Amino acid sequence: MAKKFKIILFIFLFALLWIPLIQQKIKFVKESELKGAYIKPEFPSLTVDSIKSLEFQKQFEDYHNFNFGFRPFFVKMKNSINYLLFHELSIYDNIAGKDNYIFSLGSTERTLGLQYSGKEKNNEIIKKIEFLKNGIEKHGGHFLVLIAPSKESVIPDYLPRPYISNFKVNTDYLDFVEGYKKYNIPVIDYCAYFNQIKATHPYPLFTKTGFHWSMYGGSIAQDTLVNYIEKNLHKSIPTYKRLGVEYSASARETDADFEDPLNLLFSLGQSRYVYPKLQLVQSSTKRYRPKVIIIGDSFFWQIKHQNMLKYILSDDSKFWFYFEKTSYSFQDNQDIPMKDLDIVNELESADYVILIGNISTMGTFPFGVSDYYFNHYNRNNVVLNGLKNVPSLMDALIKKSKNTGVSIDTLINNEATRIFQNKITFSLKGSNNSYVSADETLNNNLIANRNMPGLWETFSLYRLDDKTIIMSSHANKFLSCELNSKEEISATRQEIGAWEIFKLVELPDSLIAIQAVNGKYLSVDEKTNALFANSLTIGENEKFKLMPNK
Repeated sequence: MAKKFKIILFIFLFALLWIPLIQQKIKFVKESELKGAYIKPEFPSLTVDSIKSLEFQKQFEDYHNFNFGFRPFFVKMKNSINYLLFHELSIYDNIAGKDNYIFSLGSTERTLGLQYSGKEKNNEIIKKIEFLKNGIEKHGGHFLVLIAPSKESVIPDYLPRPYISNFKVNTDYLDFVEGYKKYNIPVIDYCAYFNQIKATHPYPLFTKTGFHWSMYGGSIAQDTLVNYIEKNLHKSIPTYKRLGVEYSASARETDADFEDPLNLLFSLGQSRYVYPKLQLVQSSTKRYRPKVIIIGDSFFWQIKHQNMLKYILSDDSKFWFYFEKTSYSFQDNQDIPMKDLDIVNELESADYVILIGNISTMGTFPFGVSDYYFNHYNRNNVVLNGLKNVPSLMDALIKKSKNTGVSIDTLINNEATRIFQNKITFSLKGSNNSYVSADETLNNNLIANRNMPGLWETFSLYRLDDKTIIMSSHANKFLSCELNSKEEISATRQEIGAWEIFKLVELPDSLIAIQAVNGKYLSVDEKTNALFANSLTIGENEKFKLMPNK
């Protein structure tokens, strides 16, 4: 009897080994595919070269390993066992916290300060944001930054043990909050706000298996944003009202965006999800609809998906996701490529320009828009203001316009293109063999006292013609000869006037001298090493070595 049982068991186990192969060939059981991002290997082509190189054998093995029968089930079973026994997840960036809460490792480290960009880098980013803000406000628009909270910043008590209460002294979030205050940049800090209301709020602001704030949390953010816009525009805009909430057993939009890629045999999510019921107030539809340009990360989608902004904002309002390829409409209109937009005009014609980034994306915030604005805004700004202060250049353009019939505006734009195509970044070494720095601790005055070039020792040079130049610092501020203050050289100007225009004089041995608007040459003071435009002749202290950066 025992022998017969062993034979039956052997036959059963042997047959069991063939079931995956049979399933692979005839698909006698319908299987659901694994969720998440992956690449399906194709059946390899048989060639002499592929056999010799063993590439065919490897591709053949990869193909069958991927397609063997019941693979999704076995992968899910493995993932489930790892989670139940070791609390491990299959996604490299996911970590499991308390009560089945899932967090992003990268976001956690950025929030806690384990990943930190550094105060100097963050300060430079904030200065560029200030430049964008000033440009928008100069053209009559409003500017606002939204700090979206990370999940870890609002519910840190659910983090796994190594990360609980492990916040560092220096974090990107703290730097940005401090910087916005220092430079008077308007901000809505949802991190602080959500932490303020989370204890008394009846519904989850973050879900267990979602990366972003919940759809309900997004609706709270939308309420605050719409009220802020209306208050600061001093105009009545369309509004909506809340009709309560509805409950769902399944997640909508991104409320469980960690869930599917985990590929488990069971759900870690919530048994109930909460969604706001919002309704447009029809009587308000005739109110002013502002044009708003929003540039931000994926946290804005939860606001956009409330489907209220399309009634509140103008038809030409836009969302630029990560400032990349596509400009998304708030209406049901077709989205358009960013390359087809006059981006600077879009920004400067908006009632509001809004940047939104969550704590985990502060390493790349604001996604290049402030750099773009500086480069393209100043392309016209540099030329227009620069040429007006160089009569000979302006006269030449006017004469050319008359002779060719080409408008002066077109010629200026052409000049702008030429200038920026030939822009160079450089470091400058003084006669004392030290590098010139735009020292922030000295009110951005220039001083030659650095052994090595760094960020503060990096400048940009724009040639208006062979000799006439404009220079800017790493902080995008133009160098100026302070005629009202001892003729010292500073890097403080956002606009260009006569004081910001210099002459470049080439000298033997690859040296240069720089002449300011007062006709005097820049000189390194022997006692303080500060730069002044106070020399009538070119001596040793007036000689510099200009070193273009590679």
